[in-house]
Amino acid sequence: LVGRLLIYGVFRQHMLKSSVIVSWSDLPFAASEAVYWQNLAPKLQLRQLKVADEKSMLTAPFVSGLRRPCLLLPAPAIALELSATDWQNLLRHELTHYQRHDVQYKWLLLFAQCLHWFNPLVYLLSFHLEQDCEISCDLAVTSDMTENERCDYMRTILRMLTPTALVGGLHTGMSGDKRKI
Repeated sequence: LVGRLLIYGVFRQHMLKSSVIVSWSDLPFAASEAVYWQNLAPKLQLRQLKVADEKSMLTAPFVSGLRRPCLLLPAPAIALELSATDWQNLLRHELTHYQRHDVQYKWLLLFAQCLHWFNPLVYLLSFHLEQDCEISCDLAVTSDMTENERCDYMRTILRMLTPTALVGGLHTGMSGDKRKI
């Protein structure tokens, strides 16, 4: 537990120090979309929106933090490759994780693993619960979308998937295996 907390703390501090705070209006949206996201942020109590620097290896957005949650976005070089639709899909996905307190659930899973470190069923349960968390988030996001919007959403997810999760999964983010989608 101490090792994972230490690694996570160092990672989070590095990401927060090497990233720049931005506003919703800085993202590549139409003016009406930027206003929508700016109005939504205070309701969610999401305190910061940050963009990682070019040196970071961040390739997909994720929510991190228990007391002071922050949405970290990939470096501008990666961000420029995203369309406005991609941005909307990514933000919906990450904000759904945030609204549903998925980061807190992942911390609970970590504590369960630490308490029952000797039990392989706890690791198996954690693995499946994290997968179910992602699937459930995707279903929640796409529940009110048309078929074309769902296809666009899945294309965005496939584009943003990274091969492995960062720092033990104590955040929500798009990582995993494209074959499972």
